This record gives sequence, C-alpha cells and structure tokens, in this order.
Amino acid sequence: VNPVKTTTIDTAICQGEAFLAGGQWQTNSGTYYDTLATYLGCDSIIITNLTVNPVPNTLINIEICDGDSIFAGGQWQYFAGSYYDTLQTFRGCDSIIETRLTVHPSYLDTIDASICDGDQYWAGGQWQSSPGVYTDMYLSVKGCDSIVVTRLTVHPVFLVTLDTTICYGQTYLSPGGNPYTQSGQYLDTLQSVMGCDSVILTRLTVSQPVVDLGNDTFICEGNTILLDAGNHSGYQWQDNSTGQVYTVTEEGVYSVTVTDTAGCTATDSIILIHRCPYRLFIPNAFSPNDDGINDVFKIYGKDLLKARLSIYNRWGEKCFETDDISEGWDGRINGKIAEPGVYVWQLYFEGYD
Repeated sequence: VNPVKTTTIDTAICQGEAFLAGGQWQTNSGTYYDTLATYLGCDSIIITNLTVNPVPNTLINIEICDGDSIFAGGQWQYFAGSYYDTLQTFRGCDSIIETRLTVHPSYLDTIDASICDGDQYWAGGQWQSSPGVYTDMYLSVKGCDSIVVTRLTVHPVFLVTLDTTICYGQTYLSPGGNPYTQSGQYLDTLQSVMGCDSVILTRLTVSQPVVDLGNDTFICEGNTILLDAGNHSGYQWQDNSTGQVYTVTEEGVYSVTVTDTAGCTATDSIILIHRCPYRLFIPNAFSPNDDGINDVFKIYGKDLLKARLSIYNRWGEKCFETDDISEGWDGRINGKIAEPGVYVWQLYFEGYD
C-alpha cells in the first residue's frame, strides 16, 4: 500500500500580488488545497497556507515656508504638491509614502510712510524720527517670516517770516485770514499739502507819518516864513512844489502832503494872515496956504484897525474931528482958515501890537 503524500507550503505574497494555489490565482490570505497524482498513481495533497502581507500606504502632511525645502519623491522639493516614495518593508513588500507638501508664503510688504518733522513713526523695532528704510521681521500664523519694509519720509515744518507794512487806518489780512490793524508780531499756523504745520510769523508795522506846519499865524509884508514839513520821502505842496521847506512871503493857505518810505501819506495846512505892527507918523506943523505943500494936517498910519482924530484950539474948542485919518484937517473952521497958532490934536486908535 503506497501512502498518500501530503505537503504543506507556508508562503506569503504582498498585497496586490497573486499566488497559484487551490487551482487558481489567489490574492487573499487562506489555506488552499491542490490534489496531484504521484508517479505511483497515488494522491499527493499540497496544502498551501497563503499569507497576503499588506502594502503600507503612509500619508504625511508637511508644511514649509516659502524658500525652505524637504526631501520627498526622491529629491528636494520646494513647491506644494504630492510626492511619492516607494520603500520595502522587512517582508519585502512595497511601502508607499505619500508626502503632501504645503508651502506657505513668506510675506514681504513695503510701506511708504510719511511724518512731519518732530513726529515719530514705529519702524525697525523702535520709534523713528529720521527719514530712511527700516525693516521689521514677524512670524505669520503659520510660523513663516513676514517682512515689512518701511520707507519713511519726514516732511519739514515750515517757519516763514513776513515783514509787512500798512498805513494807519488800513487793515492787514494775514495768511490765516485774521485781520490786524496794529503793529506787532502775529502767528498763523496752516497745513501744508503734506499735512504738516506751516507756521507764518508776520511782523506787522503800521506806518503813520506825521507832518505839522504849526499853528495858524500872521505875516507882514517884507517878512519871510519858512514852513518845514519834516524828514520824509516825498512832499507835495499846494502849488506842486516838492521840497521839504517852503518859503512864504505873503498871506494865504498853505498845505503839504508828505509820503514815507512805505507809501503812506499825511497832510497838514496852515493859514497865514497878513498882520503887521501898527505904524504912525504925526507931523508937528502944517501950512494950509494952498501951495500944495503941507496944506493938510493928517495922521500917517498903517495897519490901524480904526482911529479917530480930534483937533482943539487953545481954548479947548473942537475944531475938527474925523474917523478917517486919511481925510486930515485942511486948517479951516466952518469954511474959514483958522488963525495961525498952536492947536492940540487927540488921536484914539486900535492897532496890532
């Protein structure tokens, strides 16, 4: 009696492979039987214990920053994507590693900032007051660099001084829109096109030239009066004369307009009235004989306001009286020539001292 031969085979394949057992290709783990005939014509049973080893698939999620790299897919990778590496396990099966790479950006921002002179701006890790380029490095929420480049401009604060002159009675409107009428220093703060302060200092002078020709007065013929208009830039008298000093020889109204260096003017006038000290000449004798020489006794006076001449004989009798001293006494009393002798005259008059 020939024995039936039984053979047991323990074998393993990798997932995805196939093994011929149990009369067909097997892809699953299990025990498979094959019955064959030996050369003696007896059955030969082959028992196959098949183990299917899994092929491990590993998923790795990796995040890097722009500019960094990892080794995946057999080389250094810089860009986002899925990369595959095939390795062998200790059982000889493939082990597939899928690397899903995410590349986070590194931010570079440029900021153009401006401040006014005297202000400060935070950049480069500290407060800055000077123009320049400053760099700040931060970490984003993904841990990547975020670089901020600040280009800082410092605009000046302007201080302008204006020297301005107006004439008395005028109003100066400052750059800030404020009206001023008195001399002094005034500040206006404006904003430039860059938003910075522009300070304007106005030094205002109110010019008021003064001219004084004096009080109204008197002038007598033969006399000269000098009218001095003072020290100014320009002069214009009533007759368009342009000198500082004006010479007056007769009565009248005289006026002058003076101009200073700012173009401001002032005017004054004076009235000169003809008036002289009174003058008298009284003769002590006359001869009324109609010879045309010294025939009339009269008072010769000038600049008398009024006068009354009376003549008396030795007995106090009034022989002649007149309020017109230019008339004089012709030596007659009641139409007849008076007797030669001594006569007394009396003069009442008013005149200028």
